[in-house]
Amino acid sequence: MQRLVLARSQCPARVLVFEPLTPVRTGHRLIGLGRRLPSHIAIRRMGEDFRTRLGAFLISDGTDYCLRRLVDRHEALVEWRAPGAAPAR
Repeated sequence: MQRLVLARSQCPARVLVFEPLTPVRTGHRLIGLGRRLPSHIAIRRMGEDFRTRLGAFLISDGTDYCLRRLVDRHEALVEWRAPGAAPAR
């Protein structure tokens, strides 16, 4: 992740978490990386309206995305070069 955000400084990474206290208490490496590179990595708490979602997603540059509807399954929908579709997911 560090190499990715430093190589693409014009595109900061945004990490959304449901409960930030757990990774902070356990010393998750991503939290430390976010503290060292605050202008490249933003860690934010998920909004209350998203608490019922059981999926995960990754949006890259606003055009590519990976959507996992259930985080405990290894199935995902990946779309490349789908402008407009990625932010709507």
